[in-house]
Amino acid sequence: MRSLSSSILPRISVPSVTGRLYAYRRGLQTAGQRPGEVNVYSAQMSKKVRKELQEPEVFEGALREEISVSSEFVLPISVLTLRVGGGWSDEAARRALDALRTADLVCRPEPDEILIALPNTETEDARVVEERLRAAVPEAAVGVAPFARGDTAESLIERARLPKNA
Repeated sequence: MRSLSSSILPRISVPSVTGRLYAYRRGLQTAGQRPGEVNVYSAQMSKKVRKELQEPEVFEGALREEISVSSEFVLPISVLTLRVGGGWSDEAARRALDALRTADLVCRPEPDEILIALPNTETEDARVVEERLRAAVPEAAVGVAPFARGDTAESLIERARLPKNA
């Protein structure tokens, strides 16, 4: 009889397992597909949906679900805020969205603020996204908050928020 570590663990890749979990949860992978296969039509639709900013209530509900998954499977999640004094132009908002992944959750709760949830993203990787956003939208101030045990959607957003005058 083979041991668990020699029969299963060498074949498991943490990113591929979490990637499949996220793809399945987001409807990009159906139960009948082999691991790693993604439904292209669904992925394109998901990208189209992401390109449109979500309503704050929808964003917070999705963030609560991501926090639940992160807590259950011990996965990271980070939240970013982007603030532009005087409000976001359509062009600046589009540049910010283009710098993000399809799986990222985005909403604009106020005219001068965009909230972004980065599922399965460690603090260091969130800092990389932060730098990418700073390059895409230099006029934006960026705040970052990684998920900490006991965080709620509201507390995570509040920690990521910047002062109004930032």
